[in-house]
Amino acid sequence: MKGAPVDLGTGDFAAERVRATTPKPSTPEAVAEVFAGILEQFPDSRGPVGVTVPGVVRHGVVHSAANIDKSWLGTDADALFTKATGRDVHVVNDADAAGLAEVRYGAARGRDGLVIVTTLGTGIGSALVYDGVLVPNSELGHLEIDGHGAEKRAANSARESEDLSWAKWAQRLTTYYRTLEMLFSHRPLRRGRRDQQEVRRVPAADRHRHRDRPGDTAQQGRDRRGRALRDPLTGTRLKTRLRTRRAPSASSSRRGSAWAAPA
Repeated sequence: MKGAPVDLGTGDFAAERVRATTPKPSTPEAVAEVFAGILEQFPDSRGPVGVTVPGVVRHGVVHSAANIDKSWLGTDADALFTKATGRDVHVVNDADAAGLAEVRYGAARGRDGLVIVTTLGTGIGSALVYDGVLVPNSELGHLEIDGHGAEKRAANSARESEDLSWAKWAQRLTTYYRTLEMLFSHRPLRRGRRDQQEVRRVPAADRHRHRDRPGDTAQQGRDRRGRALRDPLTGTRLKTRLRTRRAPSASSSRRGSAWAAPA
């Protein structure tokens, strides 16, 4: 655990960080007690307090605990830390806080479109920022890639526990980031284009050959449930039958991926 006052004009620390050992077990009450002690090390700091937690946080309440004590689930962390410190405290996801900092002070400042910020520690945290607005609690570290949870293979904790070389760790991170690039297009969508699938018209004479094929529509202008097909970009009803072919997955295009678990 660590803490420091921040100069909101520059985004830099206004004093050296103070570190404290995370209590075991790291229950909410135990952590709040240690945090109050850290805050006391900065008597000149009187402003509001921000706390970050590695989990889903909605309105100050913790809703996931993948890398923290399970007793945090359902905890009103805003109220907990406010009571422990006697200060106005607001709690958010740790990676979301990093994303907001990048928007105000760093690489995402003044940038349009999608920016993805990731943090590498015990797990992999993520923040999605679109046109400067945070999309909270994205949790992209829990993506499953080649049968493994992403952060179990590519977080800094995995590098340490498996004693990976920097090159081996970089291979795993490359697999992870290529997957993100596949899932999120950084180009703006334009009318009449598809980013993640190829769409082509099937001649009427060939339609019977494709009927009931997995992944294809069942009948002209309608899906298998009889619902009218519509263009996903314009909302216009489609009168010509479409056959879709999915883009290849990241795993199918990489034989011998560094992501695979060792034999």
